[in-house]
Amino acid sequence: MGKDTWIVVGILWVVFLLKKMGKEKTSKPSGNGATPSPNESATWKQARAMLKKISPYNDLILKNARDYGNQDPNLIRAVIWLESEGDPKAVGDKGTSFGLMQVTWGAAHDVGFLSDWQTDTEILKTPSASIEVGCAYLYRLRVVYGFRGDNILAAYNWGPGKVGDALEAGKTFHDYPKEVQDYVNVVNMYHEALDAVT
Repeated sequence: MGKDTWIVVGILWVVFLLKKMGKEKTSKPSGNGATPSPNESATWKQARAMLKKISPYNDLILKNARDYGNQDPNLIRAVIWLESEGDPKAVGDKGTSFGLMQVTWGAAHDVGFLSDWQTDTEILKTPSASIEVGCAYLYRLRVVYGFRGDNILAAYNWGPGKVGDALEAGKTFHDYPKEVQDYVNVVNMYHEALDAVT
């Protein structure tokens, strides 16, 4: 993650903790893309910045969120932001995940977007393919694998096999590797911030 992402994570984490403790002092933003008032917190400004950068993909997000199980578009936006910071050309560290939602050939194959004989992953770098595969995969994790809540995001990040094995062994979310827990917590914080400004 880039420096700006960690700044946003830090701000969102503080707001999340304050809200959880019932002591949040920030006002609800004016909403609907209006210019933030001077007393609006930096978190809301960051959430608006996320929305602005991701806005070129709104139609794709809304369509695919609706088509794949009526998912919350802000959850999709939160995943996009954490995975790529809205960069459609992003490629994962290992070179195996692509685009806005950092989808892999395996995920695209699992949801029927690519067949066994299709090995060229260039299409996954397009915003339309990345968002469609990402939404379809999140939906599949819920419907086919039966994951709920934080386990859906954990499986998106860590893999459904690892989450399934952990659950079968009687483990809970708090037993997952720290980086998986961090991933889920940050997506949830982004999601909460986006909900507050839309």
